[in-house]
Amino acid sequence: MSRAELIAQPLEVYLAPEGETFPGLGEDPEGDWELLGKSFPENVGEDGVTVELGQDVEEYRGSATLPVEAFRTEESVTFTVQVHDMRPETWAWLTGNDVEEDGEKSLDLTRGPNTAKFALLARGASPYDRDGYAQFEVPRCYQSGEPEAEFSKGEPAGLELEFTALQPDEGDEIRLVAEGA
Repeated sequence: MSRAELIAQPLEVYLAPEGETFPGLGEDPEGDWELLGKSFPENVGEDGVTVELGQDVEEYRGSATLPVEAFRTEESVTFTVQVHDMRPETWAWLTGNDVEEDGEKSLDLTRGPNTAKFALLARGASPYDRDGYAQFEVPRCYQSGEPEAEFSKGEPAGLELEFTALQPDEGDEIRLVAEGA
């Protein structure tokens, strides 16, 4: 019996400018989609990709001892991944600045008051069919972490990146889509 619902591999994470069209399941990302990290999966840390659905909930008890009702006051969708790729192109996703090329590559590390917005695509195996695909689609997000890179002897430097979804435009959704049934 196949246990396709048990997935033990990292997701591929792609970023694109906000508004980029998501590819269909199993289709190669076209347009401005860029794989985060030059050599997937070798660049992804051992912890892979974490998807977190955060929330703040207020409970109402009235005069009861147990909550009578619960109201969600805040929620978040966050993707975290450690990437071992120190190219300026990877650091550019942290700043939203362009890599300048003039015989060498350089990048302004300051970010200013505005956050750069991206579309995020995270793809992997389907939980229904090992040969199928699943993907998370985030139309709008920003790099919300405070990454640091430690350069030390014997360990590859890595950047822990955190992307938090923003409220999508009307008609868009933050989705998980999977092949199979």
